[in-house]
Amino acid sequence: MCTLMGDADNSGRVTTADYSQVKAHMGERTDSRYDLNGSGRITTADYSVVKNHMGQRRPPRPGPCACVEVPALVTVQVVDEYFVVRVIDQELLDQMVNICDGIASQKIVVGELRYGNPGYNCDPYSAICWSWHLDEDTIALADMAIELCDGGPSLVEGDLEYWIESVGIFCPWSSRIVAIECD
Repeated sequence: MCTLMGDADNSGRVTTADYSQVKAHMGERTDSRYDLNGSGRITTADYSVVKNHMGQRRPPRPGPCACVEVPALVTVQVVDEYFVVRVIDQELLDQMVNICDGIASQKIVVGELRYGNPGYNCDPYSAICWSWHLDEDTIALADMAIELCDGGPSLVEGDLEYWIESVGIFCPWSSRIVAIECD
């Protein structure tokens, strides 16, 4: 296991948010992750550890959820089919990595449908390339969604004009984030 020095919030990056974690636990006697200098107590010296490692990221890791920086291509499983979305928002990607790694619960991948395949929206297991994609500026994660936009990739493909012109959004309830790779 690789530990990133100064990463008090376990985000995989050392940012100003780590200062807040240290501040919230100031004065505690503990061996928790907030004791960044290993003194056994959380003090202002732990701020220095954050400062000295500011901007550093966890090194890339092998496996299906290896990419932690945008832009990234995220493979989404819907029952026995797959589609791929391009993620350009770092906060969204961080959430997706946590889901892919099993740290967070699966959520519904949602986005506005667009015509055309920009070269990445293919099912990696069947080699089917879809003639649609989700607009990268609209991709989000949801706990719930309306039934109208629920379906599978082949359902969208089979009635593309209806899905894009009438429904407009794709939100497969059974979507699962299964892989993330750098674009």
